[in-house]
Amino acid sequence: MSRLAISTVVTPDRFQYFIPPFVYCAKRAYPDAKVQVFVTGKIEKSCRHILKRIPYTGWELHENQFLNYPKNPYLTNALRLMIPESYHEDCDYLYIPDVDFLLFSQSPSHVSFYANIMNQTGLPYVAFRGPKKSFYRPEITGKAAWKGVFKRVVIGNAMFRIPDWYKVTKRARKFYNDCMKRDVPDKFDNHRPGTYREYDEVLMCRILRMSHLQRPAKTNAYCNNEWRNNIYRDIHIGDFKFDERYHNDKKMKELLHPRNAAAFRTLEQESVWKTVVDECCGKSEKIDKMFRRLRKYVRAN
Repeated sequence: MSRLAISTVVTPDRFQYFIPPFVYCAKRAYPDAKVQVFVTGKIEKSCRHILKRIPYTGWELHENQFLNYPKNPYLTNALRLMIPESYHEDCDYLYIPDVDFLLFSQSPSHVSFYANIMNQTGLPYVAFRGPKKSFYRPEITGKAAWKGVFKRVVIGNAMFRIPDWYKVTKRARKFYNDCMKRDVPDKFDNHRPGTYREYDEVLMCRILRMSHLQRPAKTNAYCNNEWRNNIYRDIHIGDFKFDERYHNDKKMKELLHPRNAAAFRTLEQESVWKTVVDECCGKSEKIDKMFRRLRKYVRAN
């Protein structure tokens, strides 16, 4: 059976309190998976205490990672593409969700679903096309400052086949790893890495381009109902951060599949889970607000 690595990168600020729910759900969904969290610093004692409540083993916390990179929050998600292969050598697939995702066991499994797509496309990855340009841009005077290529490929639900992905993208990842460490732009625009929020998605597109890998088309045969209906998107707690999403019923129905809402209601019956989440919410007002919105939405739907 193919072994899955589920890995993410997080900063040691309030986002660290997404780690316990993330690990809890990932290990609950796939007990045999290798769950890894890389922190760009050290977590607080209170977060460590909450992690001890998780009733699952086989997960790893790697602290003080990527310390030789600029302290830039917009680089954090991009660093998922720079996790060394050595951490996954005993795995066949790598999945890199955001730390604020709640994963659930699906049938077929995430690996089966994504591996089937890779077999169809002949590519060592599955990711999905993002909007043409970044929503968030730095405050730079003059239109000329924004000349460049800003096409995006979403990596929040990307999966890679190991070792194929690492081999074919080795040169591109080394190039961009150097750009990020030196804090210098590449040839596609004149902006330093992490200047804008969706830098990770733009970086993914550029790695594919440099590696001569096909990028996701606007319409793909494999963008079937399972993806469009977001069964394999699981639950993104961050969707409940933005009022324009949370208060848009049509948008939320596109983002949160009824099967995942039902899975969350079942999860909420577990006393250890409720303790873990309540303690995390007690450490962050913003996380508490997102979970309260999530719970309210799921109860109503």
